[in-house]
Amino acid sequence: MKFIKNNKNQPNQLLNWGGGGEIDRAVVKTQRFAFTLVELLVVIAIIGVLIALLLPAVQAAREAARRMSCSNNQKQYGLALHNYHDAYSVLPKMVENTTWIPENPGESPNTDVSIHVRVLPFIEQGAMLASFPAGTPLYSDRSTMHSATVLILGLRFGLLNCPSETERRTRSVSIVGGGGVHPPEDYREASGTNYVFCNGNARGEFWNVDNVTMSNGLFSNNTGSLEQIGDGTSNTLAVAETLIGFANNPTGTTDRRAWRRMNYVDMTNTGSAGDTSTVWSTAGTEIDLFGIAGTNPPTGGTQRGFIWVSSRAYATGFSSYYTPNYGAPGNWIRAANAAYNFTSSNHTNGINSCYADGSVHYVNDSITLDIWQGASTCNGGEAVTLP
Repeated sequence: MKFIKNNKNQPNQLLNWGGGGEIDRAVVKTQRFAFTLVELLVVIAIIGVLIALLLPAVQAAREAARRMSCSNNQKQYGLALHNYHDAYSVLPKMVENTTWIPENPGESPNTDVSIHVRVLPFIEQGAMLASFPAGTPLYSDRSTMHSATVLILGLRFGLLNCPSETERRTRSVSIVGGGGVHPPEDYREASGTNYVFCNGNARGEFWNVDNVTMSNGLFSNNTGSLEQIGDGTSNTLAVAETLIGFANNPTGTTDRRAWRRMNYVDMTNTGSAGDTSTVWSTAGTEIDLFGIAGTNPPTGGTQRGFIWVSSRAYATGFSSYYTPNYGAPGNWIRAANAAYNFTSSNHTNGINSCYADGSVHYVNDSITLDIWQGASTCNGGEAVTLP
């Protein structure tokens, strides 16, 4: 019998040689190592804790990247506005043409193309501009789209939307007037936008841009050149962002953040809290919009951000009547065509906004109303300290 001691990586072997020198028998003794159930559970728990600590950091990093991309989008709009001004010595208006020839007798054509459309050549989208029928209004009347413009509703490009937007960026919209459900041929796929242009700090008629009363903002009927901005370009809002409106409002919700996507149309001016016409006439008055509308606001056809080719204020304009991300419908239309088009975003506690000098700032929800409204006027003379 002879014992052979192996190295530490091999088990000891007991070898028995016969007379002929060959191995007659080998006895190999091995030891098996494994986790116990308790050890396995501890390892899983540690991994779970690490994931729980890491996931918020990853999500925060992703949102920071989306917010930066959104900021870059607005920066492109700021540069486009300046390039437009260099080319034409004036800023683009919410409405340029008010003298169209009606498509059909008895109609009142209205609604020009949006500022998005006007600056297309300055954001490397000149070819897309060629698709737009020149000298044609988007709508033949208050709610029926012109036959020549329905073909362009689905056009889109990368700068239209904030990367943090979670709603569908295209949806089917009616191209004919009147309420109720229309046949399928009356709908077209259209594109929406998150980026809207400053009309001022008041309210205005929601469909006829030519009569809009939000006349103290950079993009209103008083739009002129940069030299006419008495408050200074670095203190005057140009572009901000809004969440795309719900295609259909959810019912029974008490989540005020969800309300930012809602559209409320009440032409009777008598909400559940009674007549509020005098309150609505005072800009900046703190009023419980949520309490007035209840939890089931009626669904209208004026979703925020739709359509991007339209210059109507609910589609591509905004008012600083309330601070960003205020818990109210993003598009609020009351009697006498009073519209309140608010700003909102999915960013953390604020929105991106671009000023007339082309700079982009992150505006926190906690900004005071007087500063926010002061920044939205061109010649208000307010002492504004931007964040």
